[in-house]
Amino acid sequence: MRHNYLDWLKQQLPMWVHDGLITQDQAYQLSRFYQLRVDSAKQTVSVLLKMILWGLGIGIALFVMMLYWGHFSSQFRLVVTLLSLGSPLVWGVWALWDRLRS
Repeated sequence: MRHNYLDWLKQQLPMWVHDGLITQDQAYQLSRFYQLRVDSAKQTVSVLLKMILWGLGIGIALFVMMLYWGHFSSQFRLVVTLLSLGSPLVWGVWALWDRLRS
């Protein structure tokens, strides 16, 4: 039920601004308060930039770790391997669940 209301509000805000009922700033504040997702190129670029920076950071950390891979215990190597394989799966399931929820 909540999603139907939020979808309705997301559709109504531009019409309210156009009709002069509220200002653009008030519409922005309402969308932030109700956490409405706004599809925009700026948001997409921001998400892509964050993904690239996270990927670079993780890649560099893994590269440095691989330089000293032989010095680590077998238990530590197992944990690192399982986390490396499992975390993208968990992240993907969470992202899918979040997308289906909204």
